Amino acid sequence: MAKIAPMFVMPERHANTDPFTQITEAVGSGPFRFVRHEWVPGSRSVYERNAGYQPRPEPAQMLAGGKVAHFDRIEWRIMPDPATVAAALQSGEVDWWENPTFDLIPLLQRNRQVQVQQVEVFGSVSTLRPNHLQPPFNKPAFRRAILLALSQSDVMTAVAGTDSTRWQTPMGFFTPGTPMASDAGMEPLAGPRSIDAARRAIEASGYRGERLVFLHATDIPTLDSACHVVADLFRRLGVNLDHVSTDWGTVVQRRARRDPAEAGGWGAFVTNISGADGLMPATHSLLRANGTNAWFGWPDSPRIEQGIQSWFAAPDAAARAALGREIQAAAFQDLPYVPLGTFRQPYAFRRDITGLVRSGIPVLWGARRG
Repeated sequence: MAKIAPMFVMPERHANTDPFTQITEAVGSGPFRFVRHEWVPGSRSVYERNAGYQPRPEPAQMLAGGKVAHFDRIEWRIMPDPATVAAALQSGEVDWWENPTFDLIPLLQRNRQVQVQQVEVFGSVSTLRPNHLQPPFNKPAFRRAILLALSQSDVMTAVAGTDSTRWQTPMGFFTPGTPMASDAGMEPLAGPRSIDAARRAIEASGYRGERLVFLHATDIPTLDSACHVVADLFRRLGVNLDHVSTDWGTVVQRRARRDPAEAGGWGAFVTNISGADGLMPATHSLLRANGTNAWFGWPDSPRIEQGIQSWFAAPDAAARAALGREIQAAAFQDLPYVPLGTFRQPYAFRRDITGLVRSGIPVLWGARRG
């Protein structure tokens, strides 16, 4: 399991760069190398086989093992319009679509030259990330009140369609079906959903109409779909909603701001993480709750942090699983983020592409033609 979390290696001159200074040099040292002079930001990235790379002799297994490059050149094209990508894949202009939209999957499945498969292992997790520094989400009681009306299945249906084999709810803070997953603390997600109960809990939390700036990324289909459901929930709960529809790049820039809403800050946004991130506390950045040192949103929960530190010191798998339950129970009290469900994103690729390696993220080694 631990093989899923990769270790990134960089030259010493890069490692010593100030963390707030952008590194402009891209160096590849694996089976493929980045061709910087052909890079067109927002349009195309090019990778070429690294002639100096010697793969390990054993077969590739997720991110471990022999990483064999079978193509001399890989072009990664950025095509924002899903219909355009679907047409390009069917015509053979492109070979592999990483994230086909769920509404176009039936069309692709009818094409004999295209195959749609679940290659990615652990799925993706949709999350609502609140800003713990600013009202109204700075109050734990307000965060917990949302759970009384939230329907994870409504979010997942919007994201991945009515075929429930492509998604799973209810879910907690660890990837379903893995050793850390449990039902600890999940009672607020069970039973009928109640807008009225959530409204009463919001009022009891001390909410007094503070503006909630909700950042809605419209250019990533799965995020766009989830955001529509979450924004509608906020409206039905009577929250003073400032619904900001924008692109994901703007969300990434704005989420770093810790200012109040009236000074350009934010209150919440939706993002997806890999199910591989949620395997264990060691890889789960959104679970960390160490205040201003935490990921954007900056949750502060000594209970969660103590549980994570104890998990690292646990002597065996049974002790780690028990601590996982304790961590999740604490997380449902302090809510560093709100889990919205997990979905399985298939890949679509041309029939003659074989050898794709099952992993927690898309990888280019192993793929070959014919």
